[in-house]
Amino acid sequence: MNMSLEKALHTLYASLKIILPNQLLENFAKATIEDLHYYHSGVGVSIRNNLLHSGSKLYGLFMEAGISHKDDMSVRILNGFHQQLNQSD
Repeated sequence: MNMSLEKALHTLYASLKIILPNQLLENFAKATIEDLHYYHSGVGVSIRNNLLHSGSKLYGLFMEAGISHKDDMSVRILNGFHQQLNQSD
């Protein structure tokens, strides 16, 4: 993953921590990696529809990284966000 995309994702993760309800964040963090697909139809679709439009910087960075399907992009965002929430400090 290129550094620009990685930086954009970390900025997005910080924003998600602020805007998502605490209960959702807690449940999301506790979910297993196998259960993250349950969040795709809610949070993932919202990310896809609101942040991954063809004119967005984030969309362009994913395209440059060779990821061209918006659902694949939102899955990578959710997986990365889950990983970040569960990192040991």
